[in-house]
This record gives sequence, C-alpha cells and structure tokens, in this order.
Amino acid sequence: MKEPADEAARAAQVPRTVVHRRAGRDVPWDDRYDVWWHDLVAGQPEDLPCEDTDAEDVWMIAYTSGTTGRPKGAVHVQGGFLVKITSEVAYQIDMHPGDVLYWVTDMGWIMGQFEAVGGLALGGTVLLFEGAPTYPGPGRVWDLCQRHGVTILGISPTLVRALMPSGTGPVEAH
Repeated sequence: MKEPADEAARAAQVPRTVVHRRAGRDVPWDDRYDVWWHDLVAGQPEDLPCEDTDAEDVWMIAYTSGTTGRPKGAVHVQGGFLVKITSEVAYQIDMHPGDVLYWVTDMGWIMGQFEAVGGLALGGTVLLFEGAPTYPGPGRVWDLCQRHGVTILGISPTLVRALMPSGTGPVEAH
C-alpha cells in the first residue's frame, strides 16, 4: 500500500508523509519524505490542553457527494455542529447513555462525524472499526455487533447489496 500512497503524495507535491508502524513489515522508505509517527510523538506530553474556540469558529468543511452536480462544501461551526449533530443522533436513532453505536462508514463522510461526535456527546459508546466490513467474510459486521454488544447499527444500502449474495446465514449465525 505504501508504494501507491508514495506515488500519489509525490504527484500532489506533499512534502512529508507520516508513516505509522502497524504490521511489522518493512516498507519502502525515503528519508527526504518519510517520517515515522512514533518518532514524532516520542516525548510528547500525554495530556494536552484543549484549544479555546468560539462557537462560530469553523469545525469542518463537509463536501456533498457530487451525485447531482459538482460537490459543494458546507461549512460547519464549532457550536452549531455539536448542538445539531447531537440532536440529530438523539432524534433519528434514539441514542441514550449505555447504547453502543456502530455506523459502518468512513470518518471522512458526514456519518463518521454523526457517529463519533453525536454518539459520544449523548454519553454512548461508539464502535470504530478499521478495515473492510466484508473481510474475512460476510459475517464480519454481525460478529463485531455481537462481540461488542452493539445496540444501534447503521448500515448503507450499498453494503446491504454487497452482503445480499451471502444470504441470511451470516446474520442468523449471530
């Protein structure tokens, strides 16, 4: 995976690439660009003070999918985003303290923020999962739900369609 990432970074003229040691494998390395994550964080304090922000300071810019035209950036501010996303999670999925939320999504999409910010603001537990939801098999999502006591599951129609050829067996096994 690092080779295509390096190629993309060079094409975009990214000056540095921070590499996290994960699988214990050797990776292609170029001292001109690459920096180990663990070297950057070594000696850093474990506790960092929160940054004071105004309610109207920018939280993020979320882009629309682009399915109906060019993607459009929607600016979300600190105070408004926290209040609105928390109320949406409360009203749309009726989340409460003690619930465990697993929304199968990417953190770069708005549903990642829905899950993380809204779920935690309501006192719930949020299950974050890295990897493909269909690997090593079609029961992966259901295994995670069972193992972690998920009480609220969010899943996209695209993933449902990808799981449909496996039938109901993987669900019924859990």
